[in-house]
Amino acid sequence: MAQPPVANRFPISLYATPNPSHQEVFYTVPRAGHLLAGTEHHIKRDHFPGHELILCLRGKGWTRIAGRTHQVRRGDLVWINCHHPHEHGAVADDPWEVYWIRAEGPRLAQLSDLLSVRDAPVIGGMDLRAASPVFKASFGTSPIDWLRRERISQAKRRLADTADDIKEIAEQVGYSDRYFFSKDFKKHTGFTPTQFRVRETDRLRSA
Repeated sequence: MAQPPVANRFPISLYATPNPSHQEVFYTVPRAGHLLAGTEHHIKRDHFPGHELILCLRGKGWTRIAGRTHQVRRGDLVWINCHHPHEHGAVADDPWEVYWIRAEGPRLAQLSDLLSVRDAPVIGGMDLRAASPVFKASFGTSPIDWLRRERISQAKRRLADTADDIKEIAEQVGYSDRYFFSKDFKKHTGFTPTQFRVRETDRLRSA
């Protein structure tokens, strides 16, 4: 008897809304996460913003770019320029588990061309223990910390420039729980959201 399909699970799924002016100068990560793919995991797009980097932790997957299908296994890193038609998914009998980020920023297209990722999007033999340090050495931070920093940056701007409720701002920058937002915000800035808003308001008044 056929087994029922296994659904996707996302132990971590983070998103942020980068300032458009930042994207013209800096690398930004609007999305990042950890996926335990289901048996029917499959994404197909004609085009999409940014570039996706997918690190296979275990299991198997595949990607199809420019009419060619490439197999993905444990320790492989996939680079997809999402501005071109692409698709990827899990192998049903051994669905992959991955870390993934979607990055945007200057010169990513040129870098992907230099690395020939359209013809060879799968980079094999990654040491999974070294993957995070490699990313950190290249971009200055881990993917998750990069995204958290961007979310806090957006929250600071909204706290200073709007009268929006703190719970609403937390949701705007990707936090579903105000408590965790406040805890993260204080960890990064040294202030609670309320303290930061009061400080910025006082600063404007005295300017």
